Amino acid sequence: MGKKFTDYCPPGSIFLERVREKIGKLYGSFGYEPVEPSVFLDYEDLYFKDKNNSFKVVDYDGRVLTLRTEYTLSAAEMAARINDEGRDFIKFYYFGKVFRYITENAGDYREFHQIGIENIMGKDDPFADIEVIALAVETLLELGFKNFTVDMGEVNFFKGITFDYGFDEESSEILCKLIDKKDYIGIENFLGDKNIKNSVIDDFRKITRLYGKGEVLKKAKGYAKNETSKKSLERLSFIYEKLKSMGYEKYISLDLGMLKHMDYYTGIIFTGYIEGLGYPVLSGGRYDSLFLKYNRNLYAVGFAAGLERILEKAGSFGEGFKVYIGYDEEGFKKAFNFTRYINDKIYFQSFPEKPEDSIKRAKKLGAEKVYYFRGDEIFFL
Repeated sequence: MGKKFTDYCPPGSIFLERVREKIGKLYGSFGYEPVEPSVFLDYEDLYFKDKNNSFKVVDYDGRVLTLRTEYTLSAAEMAARINDEGRDFIKFYYFGKVFRYITENAGDYREFHQIGIENIMGKDDPFADIEVIALAVETLLELGFKNFTVDMGEVNFFKGITFDYGFDEESSEILCKLIDKKDYIGIENFLGDKNIKNSVIDDFRKITRLYGKGEVLKKAKGYAKNETSKKSLERLSFIYEKLKSMGYEKYISLDLGMLKHMDYYTGIIFTGYIEGLGYPVLSGGRYDSLFLKYNRNLYAVGFAAGLERILEKAGSFGEGFKVYIGYDEEGFKKAFNFTRYINDKIYFQSFPEKPEDSIKRAKKLGAEKVYYFRGDEIFFL
């Protein structure tokens, strides 16, 4: 069906199933519970940014529906319902398909699998950010990667700076996109059209280069001349130092020139990159304002990872067949019963065969052991 839509057979389908098992165990150990929302949403419920990027269908009653473009909106709606029952500490994880009509970047698919978590609380606390970012790192480690980075930024740092210069929300969003793309010419032209001084334009160019480890925070303080920017840097510094103390310094970097939808994200943002892959495999951040849609006073941070992108660089989990079971006609019953009680990954032959054929087929499958049942007898070949 082409790259944008993908069918899975072994070994790809086996990889996906093993990811589900491994990641479910990781997230479950931190109190996250699985959710499986409907694949359909009301079109009017989508964020503005997703409306042109969705597959739309019309229900029999004329209502416009869409296939989900991500999980967060559905998770937030479920969390709001749970919150009605008096619970304000909600942790979800998910594994499933999402669908996007437009593919804008290299590595994009129209139909792909996402894994992710949503941490939704009645309290705004940086420790929730730390937990979620640490689990983003652990996700990539659990999937066998060693060389990767999770870049962290803070949208409020940039918001404070734009407010200082009197930009309205629309202008701030445009400038945000230009800085995120490191479009230096675009930044200069946009600010020049607004008669912004060259020294200020130069400051915005420099912000795009605020990337690295802890030293970035010291440089950023020179641009933080208002309370919003100062507080965002203090919080980011606290998060960075905690993650560093937990042994994650190797995997995390700071990128204050990384900016995402400022009308959606409300604090820390982060993106994960695997060595040798030129586009992100993981993305997340804080999105407290989403719950205003449901009139709830809740705070949330989460991330999602695209498995098709990860699959491009992932090695196998070493999950080939361990045991091959062959038999003659009289040995079928005993072979079947024997197979039910073995924990290794087994290939059970579906018809009687000769011992030499069992050996040949086991070799093709890479099975390490071959058991052959002849009547009531068992042979290890």
